[in-house]
Amino acid sequence: MHSVDAVEVFPRARPGSVLVHGDFGPNNMLLTDDGSHLTGLLDWEWAHAGDPVEDLAWCEWIVRTHHPRWVAALEGFFDAYGARPPWTARHRAMTARCRELVGFQPHRVDLLIATENWTE
Repeated sequence: MHSVDAVEVFPRARPGSVLVHGDFGPNNMLLTDDGSHLTGLLDWEWAHAGDPVEDLAWCEWIVRTHHPRWVAALEGFFDAYGARPPWTARHRAMTARCRELVGFQPHRVDLLIATENWTE
């Protein structure tokens, strides 16, 4: 999806931006029975034009938060994507997304605080 020029989907998008899913993670993936191939992505309501680091960071956030025993598998995720953005960019994207969530779920400020305190 990051190979999709966002201007094709969002005509007012900044040139060079890409289609960002907005809630990218294992919870919104459909896989083959053996788990080896992605067959679909669900829940596109947060889609927007943006930077690919947003989806990469949010997938990492979901794994760190909800599936901590799989954190080591993130290495394969970044390898398959072909890039591992710097921690500072990923962390900034994670905390920005958490701030958005706290905006409509104020009781989840604990997630923002925890995320702000993470280190790679």
